[in-house]
Amino acid sequence: MNLEYAKCLMEKTKRDYDEIAEEFSATRKTMWPELADLDKYVKAGDKVLDIGCGNGRLFGYLLERVKNFSYVGIDVSEKLIDIAKGFTWRLILQEDAQPPSVDFKVFNGINIPYPTNSFDAVFCLATLPHLPCEELRLKFLQNIKKAVKPGGLLIITCWNLWQFKFISNQIKMIANFITDKISGKGRYGWGDFYIPWRKRDGKIIHRYYHSFTQKELSSLLKKSGWEIKELGYKKRHNAKNFNLFAVACPVSILK
Repeated sequence: MNLEYAKCLMEKTKRDYDEIAEEFSATRKTMWPELADLDKYVKAGDKVLDIGCGNGRLFGYLLERVKNFSYVGIDVSEKLIDIAKGFTWRLILQEDAQPPSVDFKVFNGINIPYPTNSFDAVFCLATLPHLPCEELRLKFLQNIKKAVKPGGLLIITCWNLWQFKFISNQIKMIANFITDKISGKGRYGWGDFYIPWRKRDGKIIHRYYHSFTQKELSSLLKKSGWEIKELGYKKRHNAKNFNLFAVACPVSILK
């Protein structure tokens, strides 16, 4: 995929999530069961960055399980950030204890707007796949690396579309990929999907999503300077490989 088209897709992703923000948020009220152990990567006193925070549900999840942490959520969608602010402050007001530090900010999808060595744990839940082309993904992961403190962790999840039940999506992806190769436009890479979201009014929003394989994600993390600590799939219901999951730390910490 050429870089200019990739940048256009990033703008489209922002517009898409602004348009579906309220309906999307309504489907993300709690943490999914297969991700119910994420608190083990955060300890008391940690500073957490949630990239692609959406409505802030990770904050609500951590608030019930971790003491004295601070939280920063960033997202490309201004409307989702507005929803997150309202949601999290309602949660904080329900707490009897001293509320944790919490902040939200709109960002451009690539540049992490915080100084070097700022965070103990960075969560990137279903966010990396919205970045088109390897060049932007590498830059994104390298920027995260700068923001992580020595000894810090990056926790990534990616929705796995390489499952049999998504065979129709896979066929469309392959057709788009072949057509693009023939035309030479450079607008589709292997694994680039457009996932429909049907709004209540019937309008369909086609969201860009890159479905990683385990091998591809491993290679990308290593290229961008991360040492993989965990890599595999999370099971949901009867789907054994529903979410691709990785935990990594900067190579410089280990060497």
